Amino acid sequence: MQLLDDPCLDTPYEYEKESEIVDRLYGLLRDRDPQVVVSAILALETILVDEGGIVINNNISAYLLKRYKEWNAPQLQVILSVLCRFQPHTDEEIYDIMVRPCRCSLINNVRNVPTCINLELTM
Repeated sequence: MQLLDDPCLDTPYEYEKESEIVDRLYGLLRDRDPQVVVSAILALETILVDEGGIVINNNISAYLLKRYKEWNAPQLQVILSVLCRFQPHTDEEIYDIMVRPCRCSLINNVRNVPTCINLELTM
């Protein structure tokens, strides 16, 4: 993490605490409550802004996509925006991303359609 300019974090112990917080937030991505998951994503985006935000791998993207029916429109907007950064490696990963969230976004809220289109275009 690039926190060298942060005057509040000037000891190795404080860097270690920061790392623990990030690890806990990543752990909250598997919480049952959709709002907790979205809040964890937003917190990770803020904390890791210097590194490009939350790192999305295949496991995280698959898990978030499996839960797409649980997200309300604003939550889905956050999820889709984060998924736009995921770089799939197989055709199956691309298919999963393109099918699930778009169907949901069209049903839930028209405001999610542009993000869904952007997600498909980045594949």
